[in-house]
Amino acid sequence: MDNKPESVAIRKARTLGLRLFALLALAALFLTEPSWAVRAETHLMLERLGIMLLAAGVLGRLWCTLYIAGKKSKALVTTGPYALCRHPLYLFSLLLVTGSLLILQHPVAAAIFGLAFLLFHALAMRVEEAHLRRIFGAEYVAYCQSTPRLLPHPGQLRRAFDRQSLHLSRRHLGKIVLDAALFLLVLPVAELLERAYRTGLLPIW
Repeated sequence: MDNKPESVAIRKARTLGLRLFALLALAALFLTEPSWAVRAETHLMLERLGIMLLAAGVLGRLWCTLYIAGKKSKALVTTGPYALCRHPLYLFSLLLVTGSLLILQHPVAAAIFGLAFLLFHALAMRVEEAHLRRIFGAEYVAYCQSTPRLLPHPGQLRRAFDRQSLHLSRRHLGKIVLDAALFLLVLPVAELLERAYRTGLLPIW
């Protein structure tokens, strides 16, 4: 039997924890030294890599939405990105965060975000898997045995492009597009922070 109150409590605690870590990382962006200030020669290369990872994360989350939107806890989705790993949304979220941090090039903020991802998303994956195991039983156990948790399985690549399971939901796609737009704000924010540090508007501690 699904323990929904427990799942809701864990989800609320995870959301609160992530917000607290986000505030700490935001404070770090404004109060401690960015790495480009001491390694300027690699700034452009890291920024370009960050932009590529950011784009991959945005497109990947859109890809996941085409398969999972409206089906959570209703059907076991094992095709599309869910053929590569069991938690592709978290995988592409990791790419988004990594790309953003490479653009910002801020080691203290990176350490805070990295710790938050490991703590809260690792917990979320375990909670979600226990929830799905209760709903789908042996079918989900078999899926877990054949599909890695987070790192993609190249052998499943052909199944990942199965278009028969596509499900278009304007509401869910709209939410993902909005999330993506917020992440794309990293680019102008990074430029503003860089200018603020270079002109002395923000102190470097």
